Amino acid sequence: MGPDARDRLNEYIYRYLRIFDDGFARELAQAAPVHTATALNQTVDAAAEAGCDEFFLVPTTADPAELNRARDAIGI
Repeated sequence: MGPDARDRLNEYIYRYLRIFDDGFARELAQAAPVHTATALNQTVDAAAEAGCDEFFLVPTTADPAELNRARDAIGI
């Protein structure tokens, strides 16, 4: 979420997963859909409907405003 959210998410996932395989990391990074408030809200709702009662969010930036954007997106 926020400025350049898709690019930040892609880079974060790529850097995290490239230890396994460069191509694998790029494919997963490009397929990651949760970079908007709507996508986060829908993902959390779908996980809850599937029985998930805990959800860990990992920020892709050190910007403290990211916490506010996440809270606003999921309504807490």
